[in-house]
Amino acid sequence: MLRLLAFVLLSFLVACSEEQRSAEPEVLYDGKSFAGWNMSGGERSFMIEGEGVFACGDEPGVLVTRERYADFVFQCQVRSDAMSSAAIALRCGADPRSGVKGVEVVIADMGAPMAGKDACGSLRGVTPARSACMQPTGTWNPMKITLRGNSIEVSVNGVITASTSMQLPADGHIAIIGEGEFFWLRELSVTRL
Repeated sequence: MLRLLAFVLLSFLVACSEEQRSAEPEVLYDGKSFAGWNMSGGERSFMIEGEGVFACGDEPGVLVTRERYADFVFQCQVRSDAMSSAAIALRCGADPRSGVKGVEVVIADMGAPMAGKDACGSLRGVTPARSACMQPTGTWNPMKITLRGNSIEVSVNGVITASTSMQLPADGHIAIIGEGEFFWLRELSVTRL
């Protein structure tokens, strides 16, 4: 009986340990290289700027994770020039511009706080942002995107900007879509759920 109890306790501890490990955030950008990513676009689409920062440059391009993800929390910080935009594609195919599209979260600084279709934190073509959330141009803005099943919630600077359920692929890649306007990103991570 004592052996059975010890076995059950040990099994429980191992299961808890594995669950904790799977809940650890994975760093998606190491600050030095685009290891773990596939890149398409021009020479100035994405540039490493040091101190853990990379820029979406003045040439359109796509940066796609090599790994696929199902349910997860994606977090990053974004900073922009005035009147610029980019997007984060979730559960997309290896080329989010064709094939499996998933859903795109808009990263935008329209020069003034605004809510609406193209505001930061909106779901492109699905749900406009509920509220204005970007800090002044040039300021870092934390972004958090939770994707579980067919439900997605986006927050920028701690403000929920979009929350909805929609038909999505079961898994896919995460992509940064540079639209030829300067944007900076840092502290990219994903936590599998």
